[in-house]
Amino acid sequence: MPCHSCNGNRGGTPRRDCPDEAIDPRLIGTRGATGPRGPAGCRGPVGATGATGVTGATGVTGATGVTGATGVTGATGVTGATGATGVTGATGPTGPTGPQGPSASLTTSGNYVTNGSMDTFEGTIPTGWTSENATLVSEQRSPGRMHTGSSSVSLADRGTLSQDVQPTVEGAYYDLSFFANATSADTTLTAAVIFVTPGGDEIGLTIEIPGDSLPNASGDFGYYRRISTKAPEGTTAVRVAFGAASQSGGTVQIDDVALTLA
Repeated sequence: MPCHSCNGNRGGTPRRDCPDEAIDPRLIGTRGATGPRGPAGCRGPVGATGATGVTGATGVTGATGVTGATGVTGATGVTGATGATGVTGATGPTGPTGPQGPSASLTTSGNYVTNGSMDTFEGTIPTGWTSENATLVSEQRSPGRMHTGSSSVSLADRGTLSQDVQPTVEGAYYDLSFFANATSADTTLTAAVIFVTPGGDEIGLTIEIPGDSLPNASGDFGYYRRISTKAPEGTTAVRVAFGAASQSGGTVQIDDVALTLA
């Protein structure tokens, strides 16, 4: 049964405050067409910012750009300190043997003197020797006036005989030996070893034989020998020298001269 309070209005239109179940369906007309949209209301307040979305995947790397021009070279820096010396390397192999040098003026016996036997002569002077006065030097072949070989050399009063031998050995000692005799008791003989140096000559040894010490009988020879002092630095030659003196015109015969290293 219709509600009197809803249907009591004019025309029988139900009131809006009546419950649906209280409206008589026969009283509801067909819904009219929707009216035009009214004007937009005022913008409401901005809502809260939403959560940040997930980061997207990294894009493909772009192509490398063109290399730029080389810049100006900078100034050279200060040289660093020298490093420590390295370990010495191993000794290299021994090189080939060089050519043989010139032979020294030594005989098979080690004698530095040339023609110490006085067996060959050039005029009145033994080969290899020199004299300040050749007229006071002669070859002696008389029996009893030669020690060995075919001849000896004879020196008259003030006669001299010398020979420079090379090569020399600095710091070495030299051994001089010879045989001699005289024809008279007042004839003397002096023998010497002289070191020739750029600064001048230096006496290495002297042997002075007075007349009464020289044998003067035919066939009788004395043997004389002495060792020199040490050859000084810079020695360029070793000179063997002899000199005779006689007031009676006697001569001295010299034979078998030898100079060796002591």
